[in-house]
Amino acid sequence: MVASRNPQTRLQVWYATSRSSDPRLVQPLLDTLKGDPDEHVREAAVNGLIQFRDSPDVRLALEEAMATDTSPLVRKGAGESLDSINR
Repeated sequence: MVASRNPQTRLQVWYATSRSSDPRLVQPLLDTLKGDPDEHVREAAVNGLIQFRDSPDVRLALEEAMATDTSPLVRKGAGESLDSINR
């Protein structure tokens, strides 16, 4: 995860990297999706993970987020990402 206490900083980092296809981002994005306390930061992680949609780990994490995340915002984003993968 991005090591800042400020959710705005973490959010800005993921927005800045959201179009990158650098595979080194996958694990930090997965960690953020599964463990960041801020729903907007987790949603940004969902958006960043779509670049890696061919990864089974990414699809699994999105499925888990869609089913179990506490935030409707994150669940919706994960579902929309999965829909775009399945097209």
